[in-house]
Amino acid sequence: MEIADLTPLESRIRYAFARGGAVDVEHGAADFPDVAGPSVRAAVLRGLLLSGPAEDGEIPALRLRGVTITGRLDLAYAEIPYPIRLMACDFEDTPDLSEARVRQLDLRASRLPALTATGLRVEGDLLLAHCRVSGPIQLGYARVEGNISAPRLMAQGEVVLEAAQVACALDLEDARLHNPQALALNAPSLSLGTVLNAGGLRAEGKVRLTGTRAGGWISFIEARLHNRGGVALGLSSCEARQLTLRDAAPIKGDVRLHHSTFKAI
Repeated sequence: MEIADLTPLESRIRYAFARGGAVDVEHGAADFPDVAGPSVRAAVLRGLLLSGPAEDGEIPALRLRGVTITGRLDLAYAEIPYPIRLMACDFEDTPDLSEARVRQLDLRASRLPALTATGLRVEGDLLLAHCRVSGPIQLGYARVEGNISAPRLMAQGEVVLEAAQVACALDLEDARLHNPQALALNAPSLSLGTVLNAGGLRAEGKVRLTGTRAGGWISFIEARLHNRGGVALGLSSCEARQLTLRDAAPIKGDVRLHHSTFKAI
């Protein structure tokens, strides 16, 4: 896209990207009186990430806060050597990062209709804290070399982490997963280098962790797990140092722990 096609906000984002700078619309909307709302086209962001300008001696990065992203951000199969930070952003369409490779992905406090990222590779952390997702989150077969940090995540559809590999921890503290009479967290064969922290988790629907391997502990301290008439917590064939349900509410639904091993060291 030629620079002449860009809105004033998009031009500022392009300039900041080349220098690794940040654009915070939440605190700077008054700078763009001629723009009908703090919106940016997904096609512009895609163009920057795939072939954007770089300033000599600078490391490009996409760092935005408080924008509305219009159109579909399609980064499927892309290899992006830059950090991506889209904090407190509204996505009008579901972003697609299937089989993409990124340095870091930070979507904290953003609102999305869904997230499609099966097979995603993240060289650092995947940050989903305080996100609001009105549909499914697809992270099956993802590879994350740092942490998946998702405290206070709110998801209204199935969260899929099937066969995902996380070098460090998965943090779901105080998350809210709502998919009644279906799978709320679907993570069979999940591999974690350290811990699964689900302290304070509220799940309406089945939490499936069959075959999970964790180098540390699995914690459901103060969790609330509900799946009446079905399995609320499936932990069969799991291995971890410790499982704790301390101060959790009575689980509404079945619990399965067949062939699991928890060894405190």
